[in-house]
Amino acid sequence: MCRSIAQLGDRVDGAAALASWEESLRAPAWSGPDVWLHGGLLPGNLPVTDGRLSAVIDFGCLNVGDPACDLQPAWNVFTGARRERFRAELAVDDAAWLRGRGWALFQAVVALPYYWDTNPGMIRQATNALTQVLADTGAE
Repeated sequence: MCRSIAQLGDRVDGAAALASWEESLRAPAWSGPDVWLHGGLLPGNLPVTDGRLSAVIDFGCLNVGDPACDLQPAWNVFTGARRERFRAELAVDDAAWLRGRGWALFQAVVALPYYWDTNPGMIRQATNALTQVLADTGAE
């Protein structure tokens, strides 16, 4: 995480990203049983038809672990009141929300330097996610 932020230099607010990361790291760990995770619930893996989710694709990150990992759409798909509705519908507690936000932050910050010169679509998606995460930081 720190290496990716350093590679990005002044292209991102590194101090804010690190503060958000540290806040997520302070969240209590998942103590329930491991569950199946998609691991990459990003916009490109969530096709929409007529305004409704029509599929979930690309199970390349399928794994087991903390279900907070699959909260990534909160910051990759939703904003404002829609993000809050997503959280309410899933009944996500504060600790899981912070861990999920940390997953979204991690994905965005690691993707940015990796794809910066090769994948403008991924850069737009990761930049948006980072913006959403940082807007949500400290709101708990």
